[in-house]
Amino acid sequence: MGMTRASLRGAMAAAATLVLAAIGLAACAGPDGVRTVRGDWSGYSTSYLHYAANKGSLPALIRGEVFPGVARDVLEARVLGEMTDRPLGVGRLGFDAMPAGPAKPPLFVSLVFNPAPSFDSAAACDPARADRAGGPARADGTTRVVAAFCSSQRLLSGTVGEPNGLSGEADPRFGELVRLVMIDLFPPHDANLGPSCDSCP
Repeated sequence: MGMTRASLRGAMAAAATLVLAAIGLAACAGPDGVRTVRGDWSGYSTSYLHYAANKGSLPALIRGEVFPGVARDVLEARVLGEMTDRPLGVGRLGFDAMPAGPAKPPLFVSLVFNPAPSFDSAAACDPARADRAGGPARADGTTRVVAAFCSSQRLLSGTVGEPNGLSGEADPRFGELVRLVMIDLFPPHDANLGPSCDSCP
């Protein structure tokens, strides 16, 4: 017996759901249009996060512009402040601004704002590429961040965030964007093929 259109649509929807689960994609959404979509996190293990916590801090590579006229060091301080002391389940973990250059620490975090559309989280793990990739602030307040948790050898976890327009440096949605990025980069369990956004609100 042939499939009806309704049953065919149902089968196609189920297949799409299975594909998304298999590649570990998940979206986190906060208030007022702040949204992130987790990408590849197949290399992630909580052991990396525990290692970083034992060291006390992680280098953070922050590139690109979000707000017109705001200097890099000011943006770095704002982002690092939002990242620090988030409840990651491993005690206190700090983040330090990572200097420019091609050297890769054993573990680091990379956040690149407003890069080209083709720039992804794997590219963000290459400090030389990340240094060149950050784009200027957009006049309409929209922004895009490509983020990654990296080892010196590979991407461990990645995410992309796009808040729905920011009114300025004091906009609380910017802090919400960083919070969701942290949730995506540092899940509370190792990678698997099931739902990967169980810590989302």
